Amino acid sequence: MISNSTGVAVNAKNPILKLTPTGQPIVECPDGLTIALPDVPWGRWYARTHFSHMSGTPEGLTWYAKHDPLKLEHISLLRSTLRSYQVLAVNRMIMGNCCLFLPMGVGKSFISIAFAMWMFQRGLGNVFLVVCPPSVFVTWEDEIELHTTDYNICVAHGAKKEKALAALRAHPITKPTFVLTSYETLEHIREKLQSLPICSVFFDESSKIKNIEAQRTQSAHKLINSLNNTRRFCLSGTPSTKTPLGLFSQYEILGKGFSGHPSFLSFENRYAVTKTFATVRLPHGKITSLEADADSMNYWLSEHRPPNSSASYLSLGYKFEFKPTKPHDIRVLNYHKRNVKFVNQDELHATTQRMAYTVEKTDVLPDLPAKTRVRRSIELSDEQRKAYNDILNTCRTELENTTFSFESNSPYAKLHQIANGYLIGADHVPVFFKTQPKLHELRQIIEEAGDQKIVCWAPFRPLIANTAAFLKSEGISCVELHGGISPDKRRDVVHEFQNPGGAQILLANPAVGGLGLNLVSSCLEVFIANWFSPDVRIQAEDRLWRSGQTKPVTVVDLVTKGTLEARVLRIALNEVKAEQRLIAMSVLMGKEA
Repeated sequence: MISNSTGVAVNAKNPILKLTPTGQPIVECPDGLTIALPDVPWGRWYARTHFSHMSGTPEGLTWYAKHDPLKLEHISLLRSTLRSYQVLAVNRMIMGNCCLFLPMGVGKSFISIAFAMWMFQRGLGNVFLVVCPPSVFVTWEDEIELHTTDYNICVAHGAKKEKALAALRAHPITKPTFVLTSYETLEHIREKLQSLPICSVFFDESSKIKNIEAQRTQSAHKLINSLNNTRRFCLSGTPSTKTPLGLFSQYEILGKGFSGHPSFLSFENRYAVTKTFATVRLPHGKITSLEADADSMNYWLSEHRPPNSSASYLSLGYKFEFKPTKPHDIRVLNYHKRNVKFVNQDELHATTQRMAYTVEKTDVLPDLPAKTRVRRSIELSDEQRKAYNDILNTCRTELENTTFSFESNSPYAKLHQIANGYLIGADHVPVFFKTQPKLHELRQIIEEAGDQKIVCWAPFRPLIANTAAFLKSEGISCVELHGGISPDKRRDVVHEFQNPGGAQILLANPAVGGLGLNLVSSCLEVFIANWFSPDVRIQAEDRLWRSGQTKPVTVVDLVTKGTLEARVLRIALNEVKAEQRLIAMSVLMGKEA
């Protein structure tokens, strides 16, 4: 949080805009927060239109408010009160299309609902399209019911999507109406959506459209291009985890050219150094990857070509062929591009300041309790260790020469399964080990927690099913949340867990339950197993550590000793830190990234 020159946070009676000695505009709010305004067009506009009467102070130049800039005009249909940073976010949305890159739990959906109610009150529209993962439908429905007094909700998803839209078009629309649909459904109902008077589109969890080549991304762009005079907003707490190049599509969804580049190739060339690599198979089956340029290939061939081999190559630009092609020859299997480093990040940061409104959770929620991570190490059973070592010995060559991934039937996937107490056979049926060390450790954690509610994360359906059966056999009540639970029933599952007299344990797949849900009724979460996707990890963790949480949150990771699980966790947490740095670079709090 920005402080004054003495280092003490200001609690002004009236909101004051100041310039720090470095020229950073900041707003000192009545509730004790100090929020920075970026030195970009929308920040200067806000300062110019909300403040006047300039005078000098030791801290810099001060403007005293003509009126309270932290209050919007009264919105009659909004029953909840916006916090100061949320009011600034709504003001940013009023100015034009933008991204709300806000950490989980600070109210992205509430801010969007407030903006929608402002639009309706001004007579600027009454149909608002929300595109999000199906698991987030329940969150939007709950938030709309909580914060507004008169509304309609139309869920256009699943088998009844066309019927729901037909019912909506059958009668005049007089109330604020929220149409909820998923990214996957968008392509199927795009033409029907064009017939609705949609005034704003909210792309929630917009990282889902960060891949410019994905079908869902292309469907989103086609929809936007077919709608005229429609406001567009991207909402995400994890806009781009592995690479900043994922920001391009999210900026372009706001409007053509919003990224500052005419194409993704131009964007990539500006912010990344890309090289082409060749995947090469050696005579004995070993696979390696090397940079596909003439010098590298020449040197590599001279060093690795076996005696009497007929391997040679023909340069085809950046491609190479080996002739003649015999079973014992060295072969190039494919070519692929790889970003080796990212450049011009300060420039990209400046673009993000123009396109996005961001804050840091600990700055805008200063009373948020602490979050602590705890790691519990677990020994494999003898049966698990033998199976684990068998896979290592059998697939050692493949493990040494393939990319670290959990694709179906890969040796990494098998090792991860064994570490979690099962193995999927050739018939695709999971076989569970007799002894389950992780589940016994989970039971110990539950005993230590007493009656406290616990959220348990597991990324695999067999693991969730096995854990549920174990808990029920121990007389511990639990509910499940995963892709097999329909969106209509997920609300009931969450309410059963949130109910004080309901289930003690929520067993959830982080890719499903980790999106959009509010689980502050619990302050203890256990990752039975991890997935190496960092945005999944961030989303899941912060279902508990968010606005409304009053107790310190404890995150427990169950990690088997001497297995790849420690590496999976390290990858996730390291990339979590990278994602937090990406957000911090964009955060408009006057901090150094």
